[in-house]
Order: sequence, then structure tokens, then C-alpha cells
Amino acid sequence: FMAYAIMELVAPGSFAFGDTEITRRDKIERLIGFSYTTLTTLGYGNIAPATRQADALTTLEAMVGQIYVAIVIARLVAMQITQRSGIEAKAVPR
Repeated sequence: FMAYAIMELVAPGSFAFGDTEITRRDKIERLIGFSYTTLTTLGYGNIAPATRQADALTTLEAMVGQIYVAIVIARLVAMQITQRSGIEAKAVPR
């Protein structure tokens, strides 16, 4: 989310908030929510990137979110397989 806040501070207007009057604090709070909805690829549509740079950053975060989910699931599956292999090895007498 910090990247969004920095981008909005450096280049105001990078994101379209839909409101005509919005304070700096409100923008930062909304960008936190926008970051989570982008990371999970949920996308409510209440905030939209308004520049190519903001769009690229949003796309990158959405891709990172999907990679993160894939890694977490792969790790959980690997732990389950390892645990089952350990139980089966103990159950078989030698």
C-alpha cells in the first residue's frame, strides 16, 4: 500500500477516488483498502488507477497476490504430504 500512497503523493491524480473532495488522510486509508482488494484480485471498483504508472503498479500487485496464494497452497500441500509420508513410514514394520 505504501507504493500507492507514495505514487499519489508524488503524482497527484494517479488514482480516481470517485469523490470530488477527499482529504489526504482519507486517500491513504482508501489506498490501504484498495491495496488489499487488489492483492486478493477482488476489485470492488471504488478506486481505479488513473495513469499508466498506477495501472502498472496495480497489475503488478495483483500478480504478486496470485503468486503468494499459490506459494501458500503449495507449502500447505507439501506439509500434508510430508506428514502423511512420516505416518505411513512408522506404520509399516521392517
